[in-house]
Amino acid sequence: MARLHITVARLGRLDWPRYAVQDNKGRYWDGKWWTDNPRRARLHHREQDAADEATVLNDCIEPRRFSASVAISVEHDEPFTVEQVRDVLERSKVWLILPEEHDLEGVEIDVFVDCQSLKELE
Repeated sequence: MARLHITVARLGRLDWPRYAVQDNKGRYWDGKWWTDNPRRARLHHREQDAADEATVLNDCIEPRRFSASVAISVEHDEPFTVEQVRDVLERSKVWLILPEEHDLEGVEIDVFVDCQSLKELE
């Protein structure tokens, strides 16, 4: 299941706006669960109240975590140490490029490299 992105949606008329919590699947929070019907959404008079509720709901979502071994190949003309590679990795961001066709719509995958466990392979 893809991670939910919870935001604030503006509902109501232009002269009488109301705010609701909405997820990235087009559902609205009714105070207990998600509904597809905007008429059943829990409405807020102030946008900040809806934003506060969205923040609480975002904080309740726990991402699933996985572990895998990764081989890192480094080519350089000059000699370098494992500590230098570790330093570069710690200051870098690892990007994952997802294939165009996959079954995880809306997924966010963060890759974390445990640089302290880095060792050179023989």
